[in-house]
Amino acid sequence: MENKVLVVDNEKKMCHIISIALEMENIEVEYVFSGKDALQKLRENKFDVVISDLKMAPMDGLTLLKEVKIHFPSVEVLMMTAYDDSGQLTTDAV
Repeated sequence: MENKVLVVDNEKKMCHIISIALEMENIEVEYVFSGKDALQKLRENKFDVVISDLKMAPMDGLTLLKEVKIHFPSVEVLMMTAYDDSGQLTTDAV
């Protein structure tokens, strides 16, 4: 496996679904359920990519993005959300 991905979402089901899809492509995946836990994982291990939900609490995805780019600038970050601008549930990803 060449790439290692960290999935961050407060929804356990979403972490599991994304992990399965990536593992089917022979991508090594770990997941956590909060931004705080994501930063701890990044300090402990090398990841190439972080896939993060935008809407999380207490640390939202944009705050996590800023922290990752400050402390781990070589890590790519993909943001996703199930909500559109109006706060309505949708299936689109950002």
